Amino acid sequence: MATKLWKPVLAGVLTALSLISGANAADRVGNFALLDTKGDFYQLNKLGYQKAVVIVSQANGCVANYNDNFKYKLIEQDYKDAGISYFMLNVAGESRDTVQQEAQTFDYEWPVLIDSSQLVAESLGITKAGEVVVIDPQRMQILYRGPVQSGV
Repeated sequence: MATKLWKPVLAGVLTALSLISGANAADRVGNFALLDTKGDFYQLNKLGYQKAVVIVSQANGCVANYNDNFKYKLIEQDYKDAGISYFMLNVAGESRDTVQQEAQTFDYEWPVLIDSSQLVAESLGITKAGEVVVIDPQRMQILYRGPVQSGV
């Protein structure tokens, strides 16, 4: 059932990638670079070889993240060969150590990026934990923003 909620989103994203000829400035995102909880460095424009980048906003104690974690794993499994990178983005300004503990406790498999200043979250239009943003890293364009269960 969980993957059925995501399949239309990612299938639509992959279709949109082949149809997009341009975007409004509001749909564009700037490049950003962040460290994850393990200290690994990620930069959006270095992911241009991917078809999409999926970012799920995360905050320690977020019930939506806990409840949807199994869906995140199913999504990645269903689209493992589709050229999509998956990340969580801590949007609460929490310390790397506490976010890393949370990720281990709840078995978050995706890298959790630390956005201490919350500038990346703001630039992506994220207002709370549990939101999803799908980006075309080649065009630096937001393709989808909303909840995991939107059915889009």
